[in-house]
Amino acid sequence: MRQSLNNTRGLIDTHCHIHEDDYPLDADGVWLAAKEAGIVGLICVGTNNLSSRRAIDFAGANKHVWATVGLHPHDAKKQTEMEGMEALASDPKVVAIGECGLDYYYDFSPQEIQRKVLEQHFEIAKSLGLAMTFHIRGKMPDSSDAYEDFWEIYDRYKLPGVIHSFSAHSKQLGEVLERDLYLGVNGISTFVKPGPQMEAYKAIPLDKLLLETDSPLLTPEPNRGQVNQPRNTVLILERLSELLSIDGTELSRMSTRNAINLFGLKLD
Repeated sequence: MRQSLNNTRGLIDTHCHIHEDDYPLDADGVWLAAKEAGIVGLICVGTNNLSSRRAIDFAGANKHVWATVGLHPHDAKKQTEMEGMEALASDPKVVAIGECGLDYYYDFSPQEIQRKVLEQHFEIAKSLGLAMTFHIRGKMPDSSDAYEDFWEIYDRYKLPGVIHSFSAHSKQLGEVLERDLYLGVNGISTFVKPGPQMEAYKAIPLDKLLLETDSPLLTPEPNRGQVNQPRNTVLILERLSELLSIDGTELSRMSTRNAINLFGLKLD
């Protein structure tokens, strides 16, 4: 059953990229449309120095918009991008370090360098007391190859954070929950077929669930083929409400509370 907009008030899109210079829609208009749909907050996620700076600027100009700073694993080979990252992260609008992590699916950057740069992100987050936003994708269907290397590094730091765009299997879900991390669920949940991924989604505890769009990517059904935007967080809520057999109001309340707790957000 589709949830009414009255039941979706209070949603936070915890991972979007509407601040990027190549985002094909007007960011101000997109944020207005999101608020009209019941989205009360956004986190704009940085993927390099320029992207992070843009995220901070957009967040600074808009109430209830926050930023993260980081170097995406695709671009980890551009290690000089890490210079000045800590200074950027000191901005009061920054609530997390990332998007950072390991991506073995494309291998756009050598794996050894990805791991080195990930450690640098951990050091910055530890220094500033910030949460982290992780990107983990492997060549294996369950991404176990990337997760194995990620845990080797993570377990030396054990900082709070979220596994962004979670789409792995139950084994990886268990490993995430053992470490008390959160899981970001996006439009993939609306078009994934029955199988291990769907079963993992169904097993996510409500107190560890965050909603995200990853705009402009991963547009949820029934809007696939369109540019993704934060207002589509409502569609993800609807899908998860069905999968988990939980009322949308409760799901909205829990996911928003989780975002506030992890990132220290203030919705005053």
